[in-house]
Amino acid sequence: MGQCHDACCGEQKSEFGQKVVSVTSLEGRQSRKETLANGAVYVGQWRGDLRDGFGKQTWPDGASYEGTFVENKASGYGKFIHADGDVYEGDWHDDKAHGHGRYQHVDGSTYEGEWVADRQTGDGVESWADGSSYSGQYQDGLKHGTGTFVWVDGSKYIGQFESNDIHGEGTYIWSDGRKCFRQATLNIEPSGDLFERVSKRLRQVHWPVAKQPHAWQG
Repeated sequence: MGQCHDACCGEQKSEFGQKVVSVTSLEGRQSRKETLANGAVYVGQWRGDLRDGFGKQTWPDGASYEGTFVENKASGYGKFIHADGDVYEGDWHDDKAHGHGRYQHVDGSTYEGEWVADRQTGDGVESWADGSSYSGQYQDGLKHGTGTFVWVDGSKYIGQFESNDIHGEGTYIWSDGRKCFRQATLNIEPSGDLFERVSKRLRQVHWPVAKQPHAWQG
């Protein structure tokens, strides 16, 4: 067990983009580097044999997490960089993205909003490199509830979603401003063919999946 160094005493701050994280060490916390059973290397604060405080963990494939730990789990605020370059930065709880956070894929698409146990759940905004976007509600990683999808040509659908597809009432607005309203039951409305085409158009969109982090310990 190493002795407590300056890096773990007093108040420590680390900047993630616009976010500044402050970690105040408590009595008994130490700082050291250790290789875990799964080959990952952790450098940071410990309380006895538990990672606790601010630290950085790097996996053999190059993936890394830098942020706060509580009793051996990523909890608080941190940044996880996947081996392929995808990045999640935001709130954590028990080794999972939980709270508010931003996920950026290497292809340029992003999601920023609420998370529950590594899944987009709640309100969020997703955007793609081509300029299309979705803003609205999510459930268990899927667009589910009320939302707005905007295509790159300026046309949009505003209404209900279920499992990444349109469902229930909504309005399709062409780029020239014309509108068509969709009732709750597709079969009873005269513009059903239009919304079937809208649904097909949505299904052609690539929904990038936020990857879950590595196993934290061996």
